[in-house]
Amino acid sequence: MIRFSPQAAGTTPARLAPLPAMIMLALAGGAAQASLLPAGYPSPEQPMTFSIDVQGPTIGEDDSFYDIPIRGTDILTPENPSVAPGPHPPGYPPALSAPPGMFIANPPAGSVPGLNIDNAPGLDSANGWGELDALSYGRDPMDTPFPDQQKHRPHYVFSVDEFAIGQPGTAVRTEGALGNQQASADTFMSQPKPLLPMGPPTVGTNYAFTDGDGEPPSGAPGVGLIEPNAPTVRQQLPDLGDNLDAVDFDTTLADRSSWVYLSLDSAFADPLEAAAAPPNYGTAAANGFVGGDVLRGIPAGDPGGALQLYAAATALGLDPDGADTDDLDALKLWENGVDGYQKSEVPFDWMNGLTDMLLFSVRRGSAIIGTNDSIFGVPIEEGDVLTTPCSGSLPDGTACFGGGAPGIFTAAEWLGLATVRSGTATENVYGVTNPKYGRDVWADDLDALDQKVPLPGTLALLGLGLGGFAAIRRRRRSA
Repeated sequence: MIRFSPQAAGTTPARLAPLPAMIMLALAGGAAQASLLPAGYPSPEQPMTFSIDVQGPTIGEDDSFYDIPIRGTDILTPENPSVAPGPHPPGYPPALSAPPGMFIANPPAGSVPGLNIDNAPGLDSANGWGELDALSYGRDPMDTPFPDQQKHRPHYVFSVDEFAIGQPGTAVRTEGALGNQQASADTFMSQPKPLLPMGPPTVGTNYAFTDGDGEPPSGAPGVGLIEPNAPTVRQQLPDLGDNLDAVDFDTTLADRSSWVYLSLDSAFADPLEAAAAPPNYGTAAANGFVGGDVLRGIPAGDPGGALQLYAAATALGLDPDGADTDDLDALKLWENGVDGYQKSEVPFDWMNGLTDMLLFSVRRGSAIIGTNDSIFGVPIEEGDVLTTPCSGSLPDGTACFGGGAPGIFTAAEWLGLATVRSGTATENVYGVTNPKYGRDVWADDLDALDQKVPLPGTLALLGLGLGGFAAIRRRRRSA
């Protein structure tokens, strides 16, 4: 039986004293080397933005650009010695001894533009405001089935929560609940993604892409978050570390003044965390939506961007058991430029420009989990990358299973995540019965999603970014 050893409640995870980046890498030794990306994989040293779970210790800290308290609805970017407000790439200490910086403040704060998101019940400006749990700017790489894309095939980048264990041999296994208990603040990169939808049981792997604090053992550049984050099972306690739960790479400053796409959380409980009351907050309902909806807004609005419904949960095959019973937890979107949402009927029909490509996942506790998907006819799990219900055939002529449920576009196993289907899920550890399976068994939860395409010369950006670190004085968190 596997047992976890969470830190004592009320303690703050220790942070190493800031050291020059090269020294930190030397101290990381074999651990850092083991986590390096294979040759030809995309580099993480490109601007990124992200959001963090409202239960983490960075919530309430002043951001590094404007001294605005960080909330669960804000969109953040790594700190950088530049005076520009962002967005910035991840990096290494010493700069990351400070929290992330504010990119979009939701709701607006001071001079920072943002979306008018109302606070969730029980939350306010003092304790996190609400929960944003999926993010895109609508220009994520388009998936295509063409074999000539092999050389430059994109890779998924994703995050998981503190309960994830990963398949054996993966970075999620090393960093996750069975390893260093640091996976929830990290992002991971998959192998090149398949050309066609990939159902189970094919198993893939993943690699460390960005790290929460940029310190060993990961070896990946950091984003200014606190680690580790041990699983807190059935305990009404704040998380001891941070959980990065929405992410976008290749963000530009122009994204502050164009459409931002997101999802807000439902109120139903995560069954692994629920005790007397659900620790989820119902931010979507507080704003007039459900947690399975994809919303949009333009932060540069005056006095703040208004939230609009972009894609309803029902259009995505969610909420068949009733409103707000599914929670969209990760988002990858290619918007075709036609106003509003044009639903895809079969994978890759977005290539004609008439539909939008919308890929997503659902979080633990969603009612749709266990329902047969509409592409392969296998039970959906919380680690799967899903697409809208399929009513036709794949490009190779394979007919979709059919039905109104989302389709599995890429199975969790292929991302290197642990699943019930593969027999690798966490079992007989937490002492909590999963109502979907009638026993103590829990799959990994895909918590954020983006996609990267290899670009030449991106490693040079890291050297440029690190060059100014020593000359800039940084605020440091107290240990």
